Amino acid sequence: MSWCPADGPKPARFSVMTGNARHLLVAHGSSDARWRAPFEELARQLAVRHPACLVALSYLEKCPPDVPAALADLYYRGCRHIRVSPLFLSHGAHLTRDLPDLLCAFSDRHPDLVIVCDPALGERPDFQAALLAVLA
Repeated sequence: MSWCPADGPKPARFSVMTGNARHLLVAHGSSDARWRAPFEELARQLAVRHPACLVALSYLEKCPPDVPAALADLYYRGCRHIRVSPLFLSHGAHLTRDLPDLLCAFSDRHPDLVIVCDPALGERPDFQAALLAVLA
């Protein structure tokens, strides 16, 4: 079962994960390694900051690992609760259609898996405040 913010209110079964969490970061993707470098560094720093949390990075297109491959890796490593954080500023086709379709397809094949998907970064007031602080 999966849930994304576009689905409406969060079902009771979904809650904030703590402790031994699994975190999948999802970026757009590019064939240019220089474009990917900041995302790889973000994933590395998040893993260092939260050593009890298994952090993985995936891409929607143009480079590996793609979302299904990253989900499969986490699942076959024993993860049954995965938090997905799209590294996008807003909801467009990728976050309203593509990512939910990928998450639901994987979840349908693995009914023991719970996937929670965060909203786009730009929709979070705390992210907007941090961005304003950098841009001011």
